[in-house]
Amino acid sequence: MSEIKTTAEVGPIYGQKLIDRLPIGNGLMLQAMPSRSDLLEVAAVNGRVAAAYEVLLNHFLIDHQKLESARQLIDELIEEVDCWAPHAGDFLLEKHQYTETRASNIAKRKELFGDPEEA
Repeated sequence: MSEIKTTAEVGPIYGQKLIDRLPIGNGLMLQAMPSRSDLLEVAAVNGRVAAAYEVLLNHFLIDHQKLESARQLIDELIEEVDCWAPHAGDFLLEKHQYTETRASNIAKRKELFGDPEEA
């Protein structure tokens, strides 16, 4: 997944650092995200919408950082195991790629059909 970078701008309600763009799907496409001026326009109509965006963005950035940390740890472990037994690293890499694909498929299903746990 491509790296998510915050901008110098902060949200008008809670001061959450904003992001310029967000990868879509496998990261080959990028969605432009609202700027501070966009959020000010929205807040003038409905402040709760702008506040909700900042809250959701905060949760997203926290979860994204946790995911990136886990990916980095997995990559480090694969390298370490590969030093012990060269083919074991290949096996773990395949499992990691399988897990990434599975997580992506689950996310797509939830997006299309909703979360069955919420039903």
